[in-house]
Amino acid sequence: MAACSGSALFLAAVLSLQPGLRHQGRSVGRLLSGLAGRREPVLLIATDGLPDGSALELITTLRQQLGPQPLRVAVFLEDDVEPQRLGALLQAGVQSLGRLEAFDGERLNAAIAAASGSIASLDPLFVDRLLQPAATAAISGQGDPQLLPSRERQLLQLVGQGYNAIEIASRLAIRADTVRRYLSQAYQRIGVRDRAQAVGWCLSHGLITRQELDRRYRPCPAPAVR
Repeated sequence: MAACSGSALFLAAVLSLQPGLRHQGRSVGRLLSGLAGRREPVLLIATDGLPDGSALELITTLRQQLGPQPLRVAVFLEDDVEPQRLGALLQAGVQSLGRLEAFDGERLNAAIAAASGSIASLDPLFVDRLLQPAATAAISGQGDPQLLPSRERQLLQLVGQGYNAIEIASRLAIRADTVRRYLSQAYQRIGVRDRAQAVGWCLSHGLITRQELDRRYRPCPAPAVR
């Protein structure tokens, strides 16, 4: 397990809750340096807005550094994160998105469990954010699902259900770059810019239901009232 955050307080909290934490850094560069040469699966706990980059940059570079070794990721974000940022993190293969303001041991454990499994975990606030007009501005744009090529329609459904390009490639036994190429064509065809807008378009046009979205993006549980 590894953790990366510009906040010493956040890192200290993660370490106190997870004494088995093996690697930590307060910047992209420091964490990557600490993991240099490692050839083992990594479960990453991170925040965004790092001193020398972003969680997206960290994930991309770390995935390249690890090569074929699996990388599972949980990111904790500020409440005012933009829906486009949420979409980009999901596209990058983040398995859990939680709120920094609600961070505690129960939510950290839930995020780790989600990142270790196959079902993504999003705070309910972020699920709603993905469905706001800012994220779905293009859902009334061009595109009739029945007129899309069958492969593009199938891939859009899987995107709408919460799968990233690597997971889709594995499910369909095709290359991840082939998935990205088809999705790029589909995005242009239906008039959306990113994954967040594609999810909204799929909801608006009946390719997925809210129940399907909720099943894939399982809301993080609220802490028990004591």
